[in-house]
Amino acid sequence: MTDSLDMHQDYQLRIQKVLSHIREHLGESLEVSELAAIGNFSMFHFHRIIRAYLNEPLGAYIKRTRLETAAQLLMYSQVPVSEICHQVGYEMPSSFTNAFRKHFGMSPNEFRNQKQQTMKNTTLSSASTSIHFNLTPEILQMEAKQVLAYRVLGKYETATIAKAWQQLMGYVFQNQLFNPTMEMLGISHDHPDIAGEALYHYEACVTLTKPLKSEGEFTVKELAGGKYAAFTYKGSYEQLDLIYNIILKDWLLNSNYELREAPLFDQYLNNPENAAPEDLLTKIFIPIK
Repeated sequence: MTDSLDMHQDYQLRIQKVLSHIREHLGESLEVSELAAIGNFSMFHFHRIIRAYLNEPLGAYIKRTRLETAAQLLMYSQVPVSEICHQVGYEMPSSFTNAFRKHFGMSPNEFRNQKQQTMKNTTLSSASTSIHFNLTPEILQMEAKQVLAYRVLGKYETATIAKAWQQLMGYVFQNQLFNPTMEMLGISHDHPDIAGEALYHYEACVTLTKPLKSEGEFTVKELAGGKYAAFTYKGSYEQLDLIYNIILKDWLLNSNYELREAPLFDQYLNNPENAAPEDLLTKIFIPIK
């Protein structure tokens, strides 16, 4: 039983290394042989193992991740389509446009115009009156953080995210990792409106103060440092997606900053078990350059 559990944990760790490499190198060729080597898999079994884990072929996962990353850049930046095309690994704009249209049912420019028009119609007045939010950020230079992460894939809803935190904190307390300075961070790797209900990718993370090795589904990783715009929001987690849209529409698109290639993430400043939804405090970190 122990050998079987150890093997499962080893597979989990190696697959996570492959998926992290893909997301961090979307503009590169991503040769299958290189990805197999990163995960220490034989080419003979690599495709089958990855497909079983992702519930989709590796090539489909890479293509979808590229197109969904491009979609977020189209929504939240003014970067030209031709440049976005190269950032996500397409050599020819025509190939990118055809792939994007097939996936989203419209061209990149049509998608940008439609989504940004929708965002223009989104205002704080359309949210609950219990929202307390200042659209003036703190610009800060953050050092890299070592974190322990637990990943979930599924519908964008409170239950999915709660499951991740239940698993992660159970592991933290079981292994006596908790300390008073520990930060609770949530990383959304996908936009819920783009990834769809089944493929939304979220990581619950806690910061570490001592060295730790990855174990199965619990992955030790580095959260990249760099420049961030940090916003503090008071209110229900149910409104976080709306708040993100407002930040990116009303602040980012009117600022002198651009998004850089790093995940957006939240820091949860109080505990939903001890605070009413309207009193929850969340610090939102937007990676900028």
